[in-house]
Amino acid sequence: MTTYEFVQVHDDVWVEGAFYEALLAEISPPSLTFDVITPIITLGECTTLSWDVTHVDVTLLNGQSVPATHHETVCPLYDTTYTLTIEWVGGIQQQAITIDVE
Repeated sequence: MTTYEFVQVHDDVWVEGAFYEALLAEISPPSLTFDVITPIITLGECTTLSWDVTHVDVTLLNGQSVPATHHETVCPLYDTTYTLTIEWVGGIQQQAITIDVE
């Protein structure tokens, strides 16, 4: 008798474990760079967030869809954390940057 181990890869999607591991080994892992020009600003000033990701299916900034490579000027009124989320076949990764407003 052969026993198979299944891995849940999405809400209702299950894949045989050995096949899934072999598939992941063949897929390029994502690359994620997320930066801010000035992490500490004075109230009324702005700064720029920039990111560059590769080998992903979805890129989100604070839950909103954004291009995989982009920069965005932000002018927060108070300390604010920006979270970049990427989704790829191997899972989900997040990176956060906090801008402090003085």
